[in-house]
This record gives sequence, C-alpha cells and structure tokens, in this order.
Amino acid sequence: MKISSSAGDMEVFIKNMPKVVEDTVLLNAEMGVWQFQIYLSPGDFRLFFSLIFSSAVLLFLIKQPFLYIFRQIKK
Repeated sequence: MKISSSAGDMEVFIKNMPKVVEDTVLLNAEMGVWQFQIYLSPGDFRLFFSLIFSSAVLLFLIKQPFLYIFRQIKK
C-alpha cells in the first residue's frame, strides 16, 4: 500500500495477519523505520465498504482480471 503526501511517497507494509482485540481489528504495520498499530472499529469498516462499493472502485476491480489476461497474452 502506498501513501502519498507533500513530504513524498512511502510504502506501508502490513506485517502479519490481523488480530481481533475486544471490539477492534488490530493491524501491525511498518512504514520505513516506523512501526505502528492500526485499530479498525466497526465504524471504520462501514466507511471502508462504502468506499469499496462505489461505482468507480467496482469498475476498477472488475477490469483487473481482464487487464491481467491481456497483459499475459501480449508477452
């Protein structure tokens, strides 16, 4: 996953499988030399799914297998 800002672009790596801690999902992540934890609440998932199920993102996801196939055929 890439994060872009005015300070530059950085890669974020999720280090292991998510864990459920009480009523949140815990992700251990790393960006450069920084290690941090991301806590996702049920409200975060509602926001995430509302973004994922937008028409632009769904069209992007539907196109990906076809783009992959056509790239393999061109090689």
